[in-house]
Amino acid sequence: MKNNKVSSSKGIIMNKKVLKDLENLYKRMDTTSKTRFAASRRLNWHSKLSTYSIVGISMFLIFISLMQAYQIGSNISDKKILLIQVFSSIIVLVYSLIIEKNDYSNLSDKLYSCASKIGKLKQEIFPYVVFKSKDEHKEITYDKTTELLKIYNEYTKKYYEILDLYETHSKN
Repeated sequence: MKNNKVSSSKGIIMNKKVLKDLENLYKRMDTTSKTRFAASRRLNWHSKLSTYSIVGISMFLIFISLMQAYQIGSNISDKKILLIQVFSSIIVLVYSLIIEKNDYSNLSDKLYSCASKIGKLKQEIFPYVVFKSKDEHKEITYDKTTELLKIYNEYTKKYYEILDLYETHSKN
């Protein structure tokens, strides 16, 4: 009888540990997906802002060229206008190269896809996390502990496979 109590208490402790591990895995998935969604939004906004900046500077260069062609603003020296045009052209060139190298739009899409997949996985593991909140862990047998451990290992593996599919940081 005493042996049975010891194995039963070990089972409950093991159950609590596996359920805690499942809960921690869920929290990790939740944090990762939210962070990647936020990073995706930020990079998407950065991409749009970069495009608008290049368009604005280019329009400014066109405006200066038109002013020179129609001799508007003749009180400004030609040397100053030429200097402004050259520096603006250099800015557009350098900024365009930086944007192309970083590829914010593509990275934003990758982060969004990763966050979506992790979100789906998070929804799959949710019933096992809710299971704990119903305080039913006292009734779990060794078979269910083994099953929960198997579920934990399966979802951990899937989680890391998703993370491996997508880059997490810019490699610049």
